[in-house]
Amino acid sequence: MVESHSGEGRNLFELTEKPLLLHELDMANCISDSTDGASNMQGQYAGFTTWLENKSPGHIYTWCYAHVLNLVMKDTSETNVPSISLFGLINKCAVFFRESYRRMDTWVIQLEKCHSKQNSLKRLIKANSTRWWSKSNTLNRIFGQYGTSDTALFVDLVHSLYLISSSEKFNKNTRSDALTLLNSLTKFEIIITANIYFKIFQTTTPLSNYLQTSGLDFMQAHRLVQSSVDTLKKQSRCFEDIYETAKTFAVTQNRKLKEMDSEVEARLAAATVAATLFLRNSYGLVSNEGLRLCDYEWAAAARGSTQSKAVYSDNR
Repeated sequence: MVESHSGEGRNLFELTEKPLLLHELDMANCISDSTDGASNMQGQYAGFTTWLENKSPGHIYTWCYAHVLNLVMKDTSETNVPSISLFGLINKCAVFFRESYRRMDTWVIQLEKCHSKQNSLKRLIKANSTRWWSKSNTLNRIFGQYGTSDTALFVDLVHSLYLISSSEKFNKNTRSDALTLLNSLTKFEIIITANIYFKIFQTTTPLSNYLQTSGLDFMQAHRLVQSSVDTLKKQSRCFEDIYETAKTFAVTQNRKLKEMDSEVEARLAAATVAATLFLRNSYGLVSNEGLRLCDYEWAAAARGSTQSKAVYSDNR
């Protein structure tokens, strides 16, 4: 571990060069480097790669494509209201239960009643703002997998929030917060936005996993990026499937609540009707938002692919 007192490109270069010289390794023999896209790393005049280029002219610079993909996913989930609402709500639910052992007890008891011992140990997790794969994990934890809700904890979350909101064991502020989260979680906008991201993650997750493997083939990586861009383009014009999957999920979850013979099912009857009206009256609006999400995703990925194409070609 080397201690750094400055994040400037020159300082980072010197920190890298010093331990190499101690082992008689000359930076002039460096043939390639890969970093993220921060200005202190690839800045034209004072970035790390500029100093390395002065020491080793002609070396090949590769912008870490896994990092590019991470930036694309991060930007996609932070540039529109539906995405901000979805991941913000998930984080608020996770924090809400973590803040109190009594609330957490309600959650654990609910899981123990309805799931195996292994699933009863599951906790709600927050979506990290800098690691996009954490957003995929949070969606899987609550909504299951795209097209199947067998492993979803959505019903458990809804029921736990209802129990807290209707219990006199909790203070009025806690009950109010639980009710607010419950009302937001049962909106169809949240469900359909989650399914849009499920569809996107089906394409980006395998690509990300490959980009992080050791000894990857640069040209194969480039082909996978191009294939992913093409797939996202097609998905952006096939919103009907996402819409039907989200609607099926909503119907299935309501059926599960009914099978629980719980008062929460009656409590959510109004929300179900509201979701039906929303489906009927707002399909075009949500469809357009879904198209914009996928369009932004593939366009950003395509820009990064074009910028890196020359580098991939040089490594054939």
